[in-house]
Amino acid sequence: MLANDLVALRALTVDRIDISDVLTTMTMPCLLFGGTSDPRHSKIREGADRLSNASFFPLTDCGHVAAWGRSDLTLPYVQTFLRSFHRH
Repeated sequence: MLANDLVALRALTVDRIDISDVLTTMTMPCLLFGGTSDPRHSKIREGADRLSNASFFPLTDCGHVAAWGRSDLTLPYVQTFLRSFHRH
């Protein structure tokens, strides 16, 4: 991931369709996270707040790319989230 061309990846987001009107219709459980140093952090948190069944957790001092590389921080949240669906 770190070898990606960040300029090219950023270009992919320029014409991204806004799905904010869809958020209120999504009822499936969602787990969102964002690095506190990510410029999109507040938007991610805002999106989680608009979802009826979402959880959000911040990754302190992580930027956008760094957050994706920190499985040591994200995995405990993901495991807990997935365990909540385990039925006996």
